Amino acid sequence: MKTLSLIIDEVINQAVHFKNKRWRNALAQGVLLSGIGLSPLISSAATIQDSTFRDNNHNGVLDAGEPSRSHSTLSAPPNTLKVLLQGNGTITSSPGGINCGSDCDQQYIPNTSIILTATPDKDYVFVSWSGACQSETAGCTVNMSTDQNVTATFDYSPEDILTVSKTALGSVTPNVGKVPLQVDLEASQSRVPDGRIFNYQWASSEAQKTSGQRASLTLTVIDSYGEKGTTEKTEVTLTVKKQGTGNGTVTGIGIDCGSDCTENYLADTSVTLTAKPDNEATFVGWSGACSGTLACQVTLNQVQTVTAIFNLNLNQNCTYRLEPNSQMHGANADTSTVKVIAPTGCEWQVTADDTWLTAKASGNGNGSFNYTVAPNSNSTSRTGNLTLADESFSVTQTGNVAPTAHFTASPLFGEAPMTVKLDASASTDQEGSSGLSYQWTISDGRSFSGVTTAITFTEGGDYTIDLVVTDAAQAKSPKFTQRILVENANQAPIATFTLTPNVGKAPLQVDLEASQSTDPDGRIINYQWASSEGQKTLGQKASLTFNDTGTHTITLTVIDNDGEQATAEQTVVVEAPPPGLMAAFRATPTEGEAPLTVTLDASDSAPQSAISQYEWNTTDGQITSGRTGETFTFTDPGKYLITLTITGKDGTVKSTQKTVLVKAKPIARFIAIPNVVKLSSPEVQLDASDSFDPDGTVVAYEWISSDKQKASGKITSLLFKTEGQYEIELVVTDDAGLKSTNIARQTITVVPEEAQLHPVAIIDVDDKEAILQRTVKFSAKRSRDIDGKIVQYDWTSSDNQKASGEDISLTFAENGDYTITLTVTDDDGLTAQEDSTISVGERVIVEFQGLKPFYEVGETMKVDLIEDVQVKSRFDRVDLWVGIQIPNGNVLFKTPLPLKPFDIAPKPFKASLETLNVAHRLLEFEVTAGLGGEYILYALYVREGETPFGEGGYQAVQRSNLAHQSTTLAHFANFGRHQTELEALEAVDLIEDVIVKANGEFSFKFDGITHYGKLGQITTGPAPSNSTLNVQLIDDANDDGIPDLEFTYSNGDKQIYYYLGFRE
Repeated sequence: MKTLSLIIDEVINQAVHFKNKRWRNALAQGVLLSGIGLSPLISSAATIQDSTFRDNNHNGVLDAGEPSRSHSTLSAPPNTLKVLLQGNGTITSSPGGINCGSDCDQQYIPNTSIILTATPDKDYVFVSWSGACQSETAGCTVNMSTDQNVTATFDYSPEDILTVSKTALGSVTPNVGKVPLQVDLEASQSRVPDGRIFNYQWASSEAQKTSGQRASLTLTVIDSYGEKGTTEKTEVTLTVKKQGTGNGTVTGIGIDCGSDCTENYLADTSVTLTAKPDNEATFVGWSGACSGTLACQVTLNQVQTVTAIFNLNLNQNCTYRLEPNSQMHGANADTSTVKVIAPTGCEWQVTADDTWLTAKASGNGNGSFNYTVAPNSNSTSRTGNLTLADESFSVTQTGNVAPTAHFTASPLFGEAPMTVKLDASASTDQEGSSGLSYQWTISDGRSFSGVTTAITFTEGGDYTIDLVVTDAAQAKSPKFTQRILVENANQAPIATFTLTPNVGKAPLQVDLEASQSTDPDGRIINYQWASSEGQKTLGQKASLTFNDTGTHTITLTVIDNDGEQATAEQTVVVEAPPPGLMAAFRATPTEGEAPLTVTLDASDSAPQSAISQYEWNTTDGQITSGRTGETFTFTDPGKYLITLTITGKDGTVKSTQKTVLVKAKPIARFIAIPNVVKLSSPEVQLDASDSFDPDGTVVAYEWISSDKQKASGKITSLLFKTEGQYEIELVVTDDAGLKSTNIARQTITVVPEEAQLHPVAIIDVDDKEAILQRTVKFSAKRSRDIDGKIVQYDWTSSDNQKASGEDISLTFAENGDYTITLTVTDDDGLTAQEDSTISVGERVIVEFQGLKPFYEVGETMKVDLIEDVQVKSRFDRVDLWVGIQIPNGNVLFKTPLPLKPFDIAPKPFKASLETLNVAHRLLEFEVTAGLGGEYILYALYVREGETPFGEGGYQAVQRSNLAHQSTTLAHFANFGRHQTELEALEAVDLIEDVIVKANGEFSFKFDGITHYGKLGQITTGPAPSNSTLNVQLIDDANDDGIPDLEFTYSNGDKQIYYYLGFRE
């Protein structure tokens, strides 16, 4: 046998072999070398302590006279010694009785010491003892204090074992490897108790030598036949496991489990394992690669696992009780405590029968233990058991209930860019809110996380926000959805206008027209005109009269349906009037709130010495006379004309007009969503978009609640954080500073958290004008459910049609009034209803006949009105309204009075109609010069006693189609020369071939050059250098009772006026 020695003082052996060899021996001190646990050697200087015995000092040595606990003392029978062989060799005993090979068991008197000797066969070496004797020397002593089993292991070994001899701790690395094997030697842990080591010498059995605390050698193993080891077999792993309530050890070649429970072996090696229980335990049997209760023999032709089962050996005097004996848990992870009641000295251990239960606990006598349940991600419940001796503790865990998602969004509607705050704190989970995660998804593709967040919508649209809540066990809630309505940011309108004329003599009436003003994303609802000296008027078409000479600025302000406004300015030049009688007056004020008293002053009329009479009248029938101090009072909102007529002492009559605007107060209207809230969602959205001003625009919104909250803005919100009822009131202010006086108030109710709220049903007709068709679209998009979601929309009509869905359309077979009922159902099964009445088709018909698109001066206009009224009963009677919009933008209403056929004050033409089918002449007259311009005729039937100018506009009360048709009247007839010389009579001959069309376009020759233009505009075409030419229609300049066409020619420092009068 070849040997590797480190010599310091005394010799201790350590075995090393190559890939197909096992290391065997260990240091007497039992230290860990290079990660390998080393057991004590048996020597004359060693004290063997059997760690399987219990002692009071817990040092592994059984104290003399100490009885084992929980065991009775019995008379001891002979004990049996059994020897098992692994490999080829012979075991003999002293005293005799064992000669194994053939005789491998023998009975001995208790406590007899038996010496066993191992002799290997040829080509085998003795490896080790296991069982009752654990040694790697050939001799083994067994004390027969009980039945004993000893296993002797021999290994086939044509190669020699390398042995290291040294006096102190050292290591050989590696201790397994292929030949030739280079080993690193290290002896830093060697020591001398009473001195120091001054020299380290290493030698191998192959006569290799080296020195130093650290060194290395290359080893080649040669077997007994002189052959070098050059091959190796594949290694296979054997793993030993232990289970059960008790404890014990499993031993075998290379295995001491206890602590070393895994070992590598050459393939096809046969290993015998022996199980030994502790004193308080019983070996139950094997599982895995072995079964039964006898010694386990495993052939390692593959990776193998063997499990030894030990249970506590509780004596019959031990009784146990668990308090409680069962427990119910929710689906989340949880920990609980169980009390154990047992006599002192009775040991116990707890085991669990399922992986989701954890209870690693043991004790002695009374005590307690904790156990843990893992989260249950399944929806079904589960039950497991904890076992302590013969006691069982039942654990039931409920199935995981998915969380419920809910959130508030504020605001729900508004204008882009709009930031919406989201709060999901009202989401719930039966297992508790800890560990909840929140995932938000927006219909535009964005996603967010967190219990609260905020998102911004930069473009208008109908968006949905979905929330899914996931709990700690990964269960997901059903999706909770809310709709967000975002309008595109309003674009300001564009103001532009024309004025005719832009220069003229005082008093100068300037006609204004703003039809070319536009709104890119809506419509213009208000036209306001103002002059630099304070005149004001309204309408798409209007006029202003200037009495003072000089330059005047006219400003147009247009306001769209979203309240945005734009302005445009132009100037007019008013020149000194020609000699003659002139009517002019001042009216103070020209606008205001009803009742409006206007003071009149005609002092500007001239020359006053030539005036004999001043007469005044209004379009609502008021008359008076006098030069100054007279007044008119207007009690109803609207536009009124005041006319001054003056008579000269020579009989000449002149007149002029001004417009007075009596303003209407704005109307406040709003919706509150929802009108019933919980404390967890206390926000109420307020929308005053339905508020309006009949003659202007709403510019301010004031909100106040009964608990003194205040807010402003067309769209806003209020929070109510205490249960009860609250009143919200809205007051709006228009652009004239007038405040609404109508009652706009709603009640908000705050209910307890546990209350279930009914949804809110809201019906929208897709297009109000669609009610005149028989197919009508309806939408329930604005319907809401504050504490859940609406899951069903059911529609019924009074003609028994039914439909379902958020958006529907219904087709009606006949004209008539129908009631539409919407029923919405939420996810709690609660319902709400909303009714809406619509008029379908043309219940009553009105139309104009005979109106041509254009009339020349001298033509006769004839217009017939076709009326067809067929209502069901006297309760469905209607009123007929007829209006004519004249060129200055004012609307005159047809009256039934022959002496006053038209009135500027709104009133119906016919009232309380029930059955009528008639065509009659509405208008018949000859078109005369001075009436030129566009006229629009309107006719409409409304509900009896209603006005088309109420809060909801004509759509709210209409009972028929809105008939409207336009026509244009010529301004004048053909022109001829008028022989009036003002400054240069000879210049008249320069103007010839004048042609003026009815639409105001004209052409003429000036000094032989043809010019083209339009009334009130600079002509196109060449003109003499530094000269301009303007043409406009003026009042009668030559006192022949007919308006004249004025040509104004300027060539620098001189202006020449030419007048052409009409001729029949």
